[in-house]
Amino acid sequence: SCEQAFTPTDHPASPPRAVPVARPPLTESQTKVYEFIRDAIRRDGRPPTIAEIGRGLGFASTNSVHRLVVALDVKGYLRRR
Repeated sequence: SCEQAFTPTDHPASPPRAVPVARPPLTESQTKVYEFIRDAIRRDGRPPTIAEIGRGLGFASTNSVHRLVVALDVKGYLRRR
C-alpha cells in the first residue's frame, strides 16, 4: 500500500527543526490539501489517508492527491512518519 502518515511540520507532534527554514509558496491545490490534512489531524487526531483526502476534496484520482502530498513533503510542509 502507498498509504503513509504525514504530519504538518507546524504540528506539535513534529520534532522541531534545528534552524527555521523559509518554505516555498504553495499552489492553490497544495494549500487545499495541506489545510485538509491539518484540519483532519485537529479533528480526528490522525492524518487522513490519500483516499480520504481525495474524497474530501473531490479529486477523481488518488494519484493526483499523492503527487500533491509529495510536493508538500518536498517543500517542507509535511513530514512522513
